[in-house]
Amino acid sequence: MSIDAVMSALARLATYLLPILGVVVLVYLIFVLKGVLVTLKDLSKTLNAAEREINKLDGPLATVEELSKTADEIHHATKKAVTSAINVVTENADNLKTWLNSKKNTASDTPSEEQIQKDEEVS
Repeated sequence: MSIDAVMSALARLATYLLPILGVVVLVYLIFVLKGVLVTLKDLSKTLNAAEREINKLDGPLATVEELSKTADEIHHATKKAVTSAINVVTENADNLKTWLNSKKNTASDTPSEEQIQKDEEVS
């Protein structure tokens, strides 16, 4: 058998086998596409269910958001009040010190009860 005869036989064989292989590939492709379509339908149902569940969370999330904003406002107001209280104390520290010293001095200037009793015994 010559090479030309082998090539001619292979060409005839390919002529018979290629259409059959094409049909097999098409059938396989149809099964794959059918599986993809079924998966996409299930995915669509799953996504719709997930969307419904997420929509149910909108109300509670809005409440949490409002609560968070309120907490932020309270934090800001408290911070402002503490800062102003610290500023008042630091600005008036000298006045407070002077007032405390004057109270201390007047307390030491007034006689104690023992001194008053001794003075009464002497007189």
